[in-house]
Amino acid sequence: MLAALALTLVAGAALGGLRPPPAVVVLVVPLAAVAAWRWPGRVTRVCLLIGLLAGAAAWRGVRAPLLHPADLAHLAPRRHLAVEVIVEGPPEGGAGAWRALCRAPAGPRWGSSRVLVRFPSEARRPAPGERWRLAGRLVRFSGPMNPGAPDVRAIWAARGVHATLRASEGGPIGRSRHPGDRARAAVDALRLGLLRGLAPGLSAERHALLGSLLLGAGAAPVPEAMAGRFRDAGLAHLLAASGAQVALLGGLVVALVRGLGGGPILQAGLGAAGLVLYLALTGGAPGMVRATLMGLVGLAGLVLEASPVPFAALWVAVAGLVVIDPACVADLGFQFSVLATYALLRLAQACAWAELPGPAWLWAGLATPIVTWAWVTPWQAHVFHVVPLAGIPANWASGPLIGWLTPWSLGVAVLGAAWPGGAALANHLTALGLAALEEIAARAVAVPGQLVPVPAIPPLALGGIYLALACGLARWRWALVSLGLALCCWPASSKNELHVAVLAVGQGDAIVIRTPGGAVALVDGGPAGAGSDAGARVVLPHLRQLGVRRLALVVASHPHMDHVGGLPAVVRALPVDEAWEAGVPAEGAAPRLLLASWLQAGVPWRTPAAGALVWRRDGVELRGLPRRSRPTSLNDASLVLRLRHGGCTMLLPGDLEAPGERDLVAGGGTLAAQVLKVGHHGARGSSSEGWLAAVRPALAIVSVGAASVHGHPHPEALGRLAAAGAEVLRTDHQGAILLRSDGRRWSVTDGRAGWGRWRGLSALEAPRPRLDAPGRPAP
Repeated sequence: MLAALALTLVAGAALGGLRPPPAVVVLVVPLAAVAAWRWPGRVTRVCLLIGLLAGAAAWRGVRAPLLHPADLAHLAPRRHLAVEVIVEGPPEGGAGAWRALCRAPAGPRWGSSRVLVRFPSEARRPAPGERWRLAGRLVRFSGPMNPGAPDVRAIWAARGVHATLRASEGGPIGRSRHPGDRARAAVDALRLGLLRGLAPGLSAERHALLGSLLLGAGAAPVPEAMAGRFRDAGLAHLLAASGAQVALLGGLVVALVRGLGGGPILQAGLGAAGLVLYLALTGGAPGMVRATLMGLVGLAGLVLEASPVPFAALWVAVAGLVVIDPACVADLGFQFSVLATYALLRLAQACAWAELPGPAWLWAGLATPIVTWAWVTPWQAHVFHVVPLAGIPANWASGPLIGWLTPWSLGVAVLGAAWPGGAALANHLTALGLAALEEIAARAVAVPGQLVPVPAIPPLALGGIYLALACGLARWRWALVSLGLALCCWPASSKNELHVAVLAVGQGDAIVIRTPGGAVALVDGGPAGAGSDAGARVVLPHLRQLGVRRLALVVASHPHMDHVGGLPAVVRALPVDEAWEAGVPAEGAAPRLLLASWLQAGVPWRTPAAGALVWRRDGVELRGLPRRSRPTSLNDASLVLRLRHGGCTMLLPGDLEAPGERDLVAGGGTLAAQVLKVGHHGARGSSSEGWLAAVRPALAIVSVGAASVHGHPHPEALGRLAAAGAEVLRTDHQGAILLRSDGRRWSVTDGRAGWGRWRGLSALEAPRPRLDAPGRPAP
């Protein structure tokens, strides 16, 4: 069964982005479920039948174009577009940053198409079923620009969405009369009513946590700091509705109907209605669809008076979902859901065979976190490159709380919709349960070394790990052989290597430096504004992927929002040992934001006026270069940093322009570096000939946003870089640029190479010392 399940997921991944007709599911899934019950010995044949039908349906989608010739997306990119849309999906985000899936009604120019809309900052919350007239910029989705980032283009293409409308103005003009839109509006109104019913007596943070637990991720935005603690503790599944809530809800409905004297048909009917309604309330994520389908298969067993084969039920749910949408297998929530469910079914099978002393529920409660951790963690390590060691005890402690909070909070939500005062009283007890969950996450995160960074696991090693898990204790010899295969394929850890990541944050800078010993320095945090924060959206996820728990140094090159806008989100989420900033008097939002961040987080900061800025760690030196004269602009006030690891050097000049460059060149200091982060994003007034002659870079990296409104990088600056013999890489073209150094030579990779194919350039080799005598360097 495991092999058949894996083959289905692989086939779905290979056929991702296709949209076969859902009618196939209506015919195949019920027949397969009945066959699995009536003829359990023929489960393999049923699995093969479903797999063939799924493949046939998906292949039928291969021949259909993914983008209709009249689709709205064919107009992208466009600076300004006016269009009427109907809101389909439940809105996400918050005040000033609402976004929702919409469709454009049929018209002579673009037909009927779906588009993701970012509503104007002053717009109120859009409701499903509403008609809006909007104007703004239409752009296509881009592929992943940073390592570990999701492929947004593929995710939305699987839903038939190929562009986003960044609306700058507009408002609602009425409501749609389509029955489907009215149903979506009714579900959204019920969701809002339940969320309001949960609110009395709870703080905003705990209300968001409870809303996400009950109604799924996105129902109420959880603060990033809280979400980060739960992720690091191995409790990320608590921030979204999952199969546990589906099982609890289905069991509760069946038990209530049975207690009132209802028969099996009524139990199954009301249970199915409750599960489908709950699926609609949670937004219909692939993992929830899988759990709901399994719940429906189980409820069908009540009517057929037969016990379903658990693994066949999982297979039917996964295969049915792959038929509807093969690209669902790319969803991380769906992947972890399938792994966890398979692990639980294996555990139930083992408990049924084993004769253990004491109550079975006690053994199941103790073993569940261990088994699910063992099956989910290898894939989590492969995707996120971290292993949360405290996940098992944290899930032991939180399991009973979730089993109580789910039905309790549902009752509180219903009570709050009718009697807010009663919900406020009940939420005194709810707050205690949520406080306990927060304390569990905080204590798990505080365990020293509990979040272990690991390198990317190669496919053969990952296959060996899962083969060993599938063999289990019953076939321990095969399990040992599989683990040996995994260890042989495991990549050797690189010691004494410096890693530098120039992240793709749009029009701005964010550079992460990790020393051979694991100390991390961050230079700038990217831009923030207009509902997007590069610190929370790009920098923090990258740091978490590296397993960073603390920042040894944060540098704000100069107080412009495209460099320091994302720093507050980072500083709020991670402790910082030391900070540097330019220390120039300036007015505006960016300097105030920067100062408030240091003060609120209690970060000690230094400026060049306090003395030389030098940071040394694990053979790596980061030094602020002194200047001779007072800068005439904020750009020329940028801290210019020189990074050195052995003979490998890199220069980070912030937004330095030609006057500042001339000042440093005239100072006579050492400026030569093999790698140059190009100043001011390649502006026309930067990267002067004298500056490039002093630096002599072999590789120049331009951190810039796509279709920059400032015209960066300017052709004249690119021409000067080319004349200096530098290879130019750009984050708007290549995505994030990653470098590593062993002290003798630089290696580089980028998004076009998938951040996995490193190339060492001979031009980037560190210069060797001239020998005066054999084996003796010249003075």
